[in-house]
Amino acid sequence: MAKEQLGFIIDAPNVLVKTSTKDVIIDKADSGSIAFSGDTIDISGGWSASLLAKIPKTSKIEIKISNAEFSMDQMAIGTGASIVVGATEYNRFGAKFPVNVTNAIVIPEVVVAGSIRINGMAEVTTVVATGQFKVTIAADSTTVQFFTDIVQNTEIIPSYKVATPATTVSLSASVTSVPGSGEFVVSYPIYESESVDSNIWAYGQFIIYKAAITQSFTAGGNYKSASKFDLSATALNPQRVDKKLWDFIILPEVA
Repeated sequence: MAKEQLGFIIDAPNVLVKTSTKDVIIDKADSGSIAFSGDTIDISGGWSASLLAKIPKTSKIEIKISNAEFSMDQMAIGTGASIVVGATEYNRFGAKFPVNVTNAIVIPEVVVAGSIRINGMAEVTTVVATGQFKVTIAADSTTVQFFTDIVQNTEIIPSYKVATPATTVSLSASVTSVPGSGEFVVSYPIYESESVDSNIWAYGQFIIYKAAITQSFTAGGNYKSASKFDLSATALNPQRVDKKLWDFIILPEVA
């Protein structure tokens, strides 16, 4: 006889998202839920104190996952962007460079030509004057030359771009990029008691056969605190021959 189907779901799930372009596995979720909800229309008539009928109006299944770990694949399916591998340009900013005795700063990398920006100053290719700077790019460094009114040890904070290797991974989105849909498999451990220190006697797995992914990616958080990366979706009609919308399966760890 099978174990009585009772237990405690007191942990975050593991999640598998299958889309037409890639599969995404979330195995370090901070939290995760599947919520079933719906509305009805009340039908009443005459002097009766009770309703004649309640007619289903809307129903909804919502999936919400908060991932503790950053995932490029999750960001791609959550925004509709495409993952691209290839050389690109990367912005550098925030570093301070002291002006040397020759009224110049030396940036210890090769800068993309024309990309240096310094507040209140303009780049020129001729002899520099007040409010101007001239750039010389060498094999492994870049020199920025100022007029003599920029004195030694003055700290300059430029922004600039550098070229990245051909192996650089990036995401690219267009004005028409939107998230798609996929199958969601959400697996929860089921504990024997209310304590997470108790035994896991089974795993319960929701399978939502088709869900529209919501554009909900957020990066950022509090200073020196880890960000959480959300992924949410709403169930759609999967148009299956067997009419299934979802399944929930319990697999015991011990028979």
